[in-house]
Amino acid sequence: MYADDLILMASSLTMIQEMIKICEMEADDNIDMVFNASKSMVLRIGNHFNQTCTPVNVGGNNIPFVLKAKYLGFYICAAKFFKVS
Repeated sequence: MYADDLILMASSLTMIQEMIKICEMEADDNIDMVFNASKSMVLRIGNHFNQTCTPVNVGGNNIPFVLKAKYLGFYICAAKFFKVS
């Protein structure tokens, strides 16, 4: 498994950060893998998708927030509701 094969979804950034911590611990302890913040991204969906918020980080580095992310040939868009283009 590669880190770019992993998608985490949660209802809050706090929950995402906690999930990232768990993934980091498991990857480090079991398969000697490190996640790379520069190859990661955060895309927000919901009422507050376009508001500035607390950074999410992996390995002590902030993960960039994006408005679009390509996954399996589709672009998932940051919006009030789930949207692909």
